[in-house]
Amino acid sequence: MNIKEIVDRYPDKNIFRIDLVIGEKDCWSKGIGSAAIALLVQYGFTCKDCDMIFGGYFDYNPRSGRAFQKAGFAEVERVLSDSVKAEWEIRLAITKEEYFHRKPTLK
Repeated sequence: MNIKEIVDRYPDKNIFRIDLVIGEKDCWSKGIGSAAIALLVQYGFTCKDCDMIFGGYFDYNPRSGRAFQKAGFAEVERVLSDSVKAEWEIRLAITKEEYFHRKPTLK
């Protein structure tokens, strides 16, 4: 989902999108993607006052989906992919309200 498509759907919202690729196989399955997504989500909601953050992955990469889900993202739609490698593109989002509702508070 490109950013214009997202902004067109939510014209009165401050929207961000996370695109993340970890190309080095030696770096896979070490929590780097999960940590990066969590930090970007925190930054977006606490420093940039965004309303929603989107992300996405292709069905051949379930690790990416788990990384987004760990940060609180939920699937919003699944569309047929035009990629040679993937059948589906899975699109996810988290709202500011969802983030602050699930984020533990420090006391």
